[in-house]
Amino acid sequence: MLSQTQRLTLYMDRSTDRVRNSVERFLKLSVSLYMDRSTDRVWNSVERFLKLSVSLSIWIVRQIAFETQ
Repeated sequence: MLSQTQRLTLYMDRSTDRVRNSVERFLKLSVSLYMDRSTDRVWNSVERFLKLSVSLSIWIVRQIAFETQ
């Protein structure tokens, strides 16, 4: 069983109707736009990725700290 940090996610690429994994998605990261509903502002995909990376890093540090207590 894969842990939270090792999980390989899949998503549907609607433009081509094929399934891609998260690694392929990261490698082909394009500057697309999305609406952040919580703030009603538009973010680009690079900014979104950096925000998610920081959040994931914080989560991992907290998990490690919790497990070592």
